Amino acid sequence: MKAVIQNFRLSLGFLTLIPVGDIGHVGKGDLSRSLYTFPVVGLLIGTLCVAAGFASQYILASPLHMISVLVVASIITGGLHLDGLADTFDGICSWRPRAEKLKIMKDSRIGVMGVLVLIFVLLGKYASLAALDSHWWLAALLAPMWGRWAAFYNLHFFSRAASDGLAANIESGSRLQFLIATTFTLSVSLFTLSQCCVPLIHQLALLSILWLFVHLIARKISRSLGGVTGDTCGALSELTELLMFLALGSPLFALS
Repeated sequence: MKAVIQNFRLSLGFLTLIPVGDIGHVGKGDLSRSLYTFPVVGLLIGTLCVAAGFASQYILASPLHMISVLVVASIITGGLHLDGLADTFDGICSWRPRAEKLKIMKDSRIGVMGVLVLIFVLLGKYASLAALDSHWWLAALLAPMWGRWAAFYNLHFFSRAASDGLAANIESGSRLQFLIATTFTLSVSLFTLSQCCVPLIHQLALLSILWLFVHLIARKISRSLGGVTGDTCGALSELTELLMFLALGSPLFALS
């Protein structure tokens, strides 16, 4: 149990700005052994976003209070995944050779494509929350968990694009780790969706679409860049969250 708590603290300190106290020296393999706790951190982020959304209802009129969900998510993570999303699209949409794409992604300046994708993703999330009406909390809770699971999926199944950088210092994680993370994510999702009376067939359809989306996008980005980087993990996390928002807000689930 002590090891599990330590792994969770490592992931929490890595993925968020939440203080985790002194965790001592963190070696190259320490974070790799904590990958299975990524979805747990995502669920915590989602819980805090839901709390912020409900609290802001007393200050802002609906659906303006849902802005607080996106603001809190950005603050908690320090914009880590949004930064990766912008950098990834700046590189990929430059249509230059692979080496130049990676060089563009390392540039701290943001380009037009990076700005546009940030606008589209944030607008898509907000519109989906508004469409969900009273069930907005469902997307706010589950999407961050699936986003962190997607980052683990990316690291687990795809090679690294470079020998240096954030992703290069994180190993793929064992099959057992991935099984634990996936079981946790599926269990929480199925239980939560069932509480909202979503038919099982719709639940399975949603989760299957999410998995297919994660795999196809991760493969597409990996082929374009020659592998995974820390930025592409952030991009995949944000895009997975967006799909969860859009799917739950669609007429298929009739939650609005």
